[in-house]
Amino acid sequence: MQDTTQVKERREIFKTFLGTAFFITSTMDNDQVTLLDFWASPVGMRVRIALAEKGVKYEYKEQSLRNKSVLLLEMNPVHRKIPVLIHNGKPICESLNIVQYIDETWKQSPLLPSDPYERTQSMFWADFVDQKLKLELKKLDRVLINL
Repeated sequence: MQDTTQVKERREIFKTFLGTAFFITSTMDNDQVTLLDFWASPVGMRVRIALAEKGVKYEYKEQSLRNKSVLLLEMNPVHRKIPVLIHNGKPICESLNIVQYIDETWKQSPLLPSDPYERTQSMFWADFVDQKLKLELKKLDRVLINL
């Protein structure tokens, strides 16, 4: 198990990285994009990478896994978890759904192949990784909640 000090140091480094690398110019300047996430969430990282690849400017709102914000509970009342992308006031939940939404909304630099078979294979492997990692992610969530 990692030393708590190391985890806290990594959190600060990552927050600094979030503050600089992920606030890039959007191609749709009038859009309001907010991401509710937790700095160490692997599924949240998937969404942040997709936003960065598309060059989407967004506001990042750090969430506590222990004390869920009113905004998070309002935007994701069913699962009550991160990540949640809020685009012009409309919430999109679940990381694979969010990545698909990002890809379809911001058309430049497609994230997925245009060929239907290749696209389906990409989604299959993304889901496969999610299913295999689900137990490990739950363990990680329990550790991170206590930070």
